[in-house]
Amino acid sequence: MIHASGLSKDTRLPSDAVSKSREKSRIEAALVARSAYTYADFLLPHLQPDMIVLDLGCGQATISIGLSETVPNGRVVGVDIDRYDLAVGRRNAAAMDRGNLAFAAADGRRLPFGDRCGALSLSARNAERRRQRRR
Repeated sequence: MIHASGLSKDTRLPSDAVSKSREKSRIEAALVARSAYTYADFLLPHLQPDMIVLDLGCGQATISIGLSETVPNGRVVGVDIDRYDLAVGRRNAAAMDRGNLAFAAADGRRLPFGDRCGALSLSARNAERRRQRRR
């Protein structure tokens, strides 16, 4: 691009900005493939903006990120036993600016939360089974 001064102006984004843009595009593509609207559509109408939602077996958090959009004043806690997937989920949530999304490494059969957690829970495995039955 030629600037008004006649000198060429570098319009390329810094490499870290390009990298962040590519990462966000990759995450958005994953969100489309495994969205809350696809796997938790039955649950979405029941969510209130200030609810706490547990996503059991959250994996890399693609569904959790969608759920966090639905409860902007609440919190989504993604629970998974796989620490690598949780690390990817944390990066994905940070890249998508999901401050109301937290993660816990735990076995879904023995959750580290008290009995009075008061949260609504979603199991992606059960959501997948439900989705397959509707086909």
